[in-house]
Amino acid sequence: MICYLNFFELFNKNLFIQSEINNFIIKKSLKEKNSLKIIHISTVASIENVASVGYTTAKAALNIYSQILSKKLFSKNIDIKNIIMGAFETNDNSFGRLKKKNISAYKKFKNTRMPLKKYILPNEIVPTLNFLLDKNSRIISGDIVLDNREKSSFRN
Repeated sequence: MICYLNFFELFNKNLFIQSEINNFIIKKSLKEKNSLKIIHISTVASIENVASVGYTTAKAALNIYSQILSKKLFSKNIDIKNIIMGAFETNDNSFGRLKKKNISAYKKFKNTRMPLKKYILPNEIVPTLNFLLDKNSRIISGDIVLDNREKSSFRN
């Protein structure tokens, strides 16, 4: 059974709030005729269907929203990119909590689902983010997958 309250909360956090922030800064950018770069963060779960129904659906909606907005606003010097992250570990995200709660499940996921046998760490994505925010990244459009080759492993 789907918990609809959780579904609404997941859409609110993963799509609606981002769209409200976008509306505010995009209107300002268009009015002032400034260039703008926006980076959304999605997940491999949005294309591999491996997380909860609500989370997967909300992130898939974010992917489509980002793609449509990117095409619509690119000619107005507003550059929107969508990073599709693989298993990413911080102290307080789901993988960090799994590591603390169930180290064997954490290791099993890493060793069976992660082709490089490691989770992505925050310092590993900073160079990519810096590049995507640079003026020379304008030739890159759409979704950027940062996943340690994880994406296709879910289908094996």
